[in-house]
Formats: sequence, structure tokens, C-alpha cells
Amino acid sequence: MNPFLITFVLNMKKHLCILFPKGCLCITFIFSLFTPQFCSAQADTSKKVTGYLSLGYGISQPEGNYVSTALNANSGYALTGSASYLSFGIMINSLNFGFAFMRGSNSNVYNINGYVASLQASDPLTTYTAVSSKQTYLCNYAFYGIYKAFYYKRFSFDFSLLLGNCTMSFPFVSYKMVTQGGIYSAEYVNGGNVSALGYNGKLGIRYSVTKGFFAGIIIDYIYSDFSFSTSENYTDNSGTAHNYPLTWELPMSVLNISLDAGWQFGRNLK
Repeated sequence: MNPFLITFVLNMKKHLCILFPKGCLCITFIFSLFTPQFCSAQADTSKKVTGYLSLGYGISQPEGNYVSTALNANSGYALTGSASYLSFGIMINSLNFGFAFMRGSNSNVYNINGYVASLQASDPLTTYTAVSSKQTYLCNYAFYGIYKAFYYKRFSFDFSLLLGNCTMSFPFVSYKMVTQGGIYSAEYVNGGNVSALGYNGKLGIRYSVTKGFFAGIIIDYIYSDFSFSTSENYTDNSGTAHNYPLTWELPMSVLNISLDAGWQFGRNLK
């Protein structure tokens, strides 16, 4: 008995015919891009994403001078914290790039114990003690810029360059000092807010779970240079209050790594 000869014929209308010459049997399968069992196969990159809307939350790692513990410096001393944001983008396919917007914040604890330790190291004859230990840097920002996206099956990769306004909330720093002669004073530095231009470079890796919904990871680097005028105050053991002007120079830089989820517009699956 001769073996079957199976011939596959695929026409332009997505019909697949399987012909069995011996049995004169023709079975036609009609494949559609919208047939449920085939929708989960891969993303159709012939139709690019026209935009996205996403929310993210993750960790914020201070870098450079922002985490520095230089002696007798009020600025720096930031610890690992959290980051959250809302992000939006719209792709101009005819230009092959898009416009992006990102609004969010970073919250990083001020390492008062590290600051006091640096004071102690520079002045071993005086005893320094931190009073407040949960003060934070809070940076809010709104960035605008451009992005470029690339697609591979269900994955999309986008790169953004953004800039905009950053507002930093500086912490209230409080500590006590006792000299070798037993002279006591309560020290504190007033907190406050200041704004500066900020820059953001962002990489997004997104996976299309369904036609619109995606989950992904966002890695972004933020930089801004703040100069904050405040005052250092202390009251000596005679009850006399002293006030000295002080400027915090703080180049803030953070590396944020966030989990991201949202909706992509114009994404087809097949």
C-alpha cells in the first residue's frame, strides 16, 4: 500500500486545505486573526503600538553625592527608598517616534544617624545624638520628552529622554550635642521645599498579556541639582538661641527600578 501523499495548499484568504488523494477527502480550516485559540500565539508587529498608559511602583536607589556621607555635610545621606509614577505616551508612526509624559515621586529616608556619626568622627570630644530618625527627602517631578519603541512578538522596548520640573522637600534635621565640659545644646536644621530642572532617561520592557493589557519593568535614572537656603539653629544650656544661615547644595541622582502595568493602544495579537 502506497503511503499517503499529503499536500498543503494555503490561499491568500487564510484557508488551509489538506488533500488526501487516496480518499478524495478535503478538509478546510479557516484561520482568522480573531479566532480565540490562536490569539495567544504572538503579537502582530505589523501594527505598532500607538500609545500607552501605565502605573509603576518600585525601589529608588540614591547615587553619587545624594548618598554621600561627607564629613560635616548636611546634604546627601539619602537611603534606598520607593518610587511611584504615572506614565503616558503617544506614538507618531509617520515620524517613527513618540511623545511621553511622566509624573511621579521618589521618597528616600535621610540618614540622620550617618550624619551624626560623621559629626562624631570629626569632633571626638563632643557627644552627638540623633533626635529624629524618620525624616525623608521627597522629590516630586513632572517630565516631558520623546520616546522610541521597538517590537518583538509580545515584547516592546521603549527608550525615553525627558526633562521637567523637580520639587524637593528637604527634611527637618534634629540632634543633640554635649561637649566634654558638659555644655549641652539642641541643634536642628529647618526643612523646606525648592524646585530645579530635572532630567530623566528611561528604559521600558513591556510584555503584552492580552491585546491591550501589559506588564513590564521600568528602569530610569533621574538627576537634578538643588540649592536650598535654610538655617541652622541651636539653643545652648544657658537658654540662648542662635541662628545661622545655611545652604544645602544637593546634586540628586537616583536609579529607579519599578514594576509597571497598564494599557497599550493599537496592539494586535494573532
